[in-house]
Amino acid sequence: MSEIESLFPRRLPKPAADCDVCAALMKQWRVLTNPRLPAFDPSAAVDAAVEIKRHPHAGK
Repeated sequence: MSEIESLFPRRLPKPAADCDVCAALMKQWRVLTNPRLPAFDPSAAVDAAVEIKRHPHAGK
């Protein structure tokens, strides 16, 4: 289990494949969940995960 998974075991977002917005949000989420980075912010990470989940995609 990675360090990120141990911190956020039930909050790992599932971005849509081939979606630039989801990819950018996932990149942001990974930075926000890394306690070794100055941008570490668990609250903002949850917000990013929710945005990934709620981001609309064609066919959904």
